[in-house]
Amino acid sequence: MQNLCILLFVVLLAGQIKGQNLVGETDTDPKSKKGLFVEDFAYPVFLDEEMHSSFTVGYEFDAKFLVELQGFYDTYRLSDVFGMNFRSRYYFSSKFYLFSGIGLEIERDKYGLRPPPPRIKTTNGFGYDVDNKFSLEAKHDLHFNKTNFGNYGTPNLFSISGKYKF
Repeated sequence: MQNLCILLFVVLLAGQIKGQNLVGETDTDPKSKKGLFVEDFAYPVFLDEEMHSSFTVGYEFDAKFLVELQGFYDTYRLSDVFGMNFRSRYYFSSKFYLFSGIGLEIERDKYGLRPPPPRIKTTNGFGYDVDNKFSLEAKHDLHFNKTNFGNYGTPNLFSISGKYKF
């Protein structure tokens, strides 16, 4: 019986290995795409009932200028947050760029409390593409209506972030 199980395991493993085709590595650099591109990211609910997802839809006009529509939807214990940013990006070199745009952030309360009004903000900053899989950004968010109420709102925010694509 043990030999039969081992034989079945080896046959199924060989079939699984043969059934998987190798796919060439895709180019994830949005600057290499002409025209429209889409990127997304999400991870599932864990023990604390939180879920986070984001997307980017962009259009490259030429090698130096592109526009993006970025959005996210995050669930937390107390509320859900949805945000969208429309921004333009201009490359001064092949790796260094400046960006500017406008955004909207909406919070939905889960327990019947009155959520704050939507936050309207401008975003400005600069970034550097280290390579086609890693980039760094420094960003300043300034809210127009100063609705800093709510669980996750700030009237003025400076952030430094990195993005690694795998």
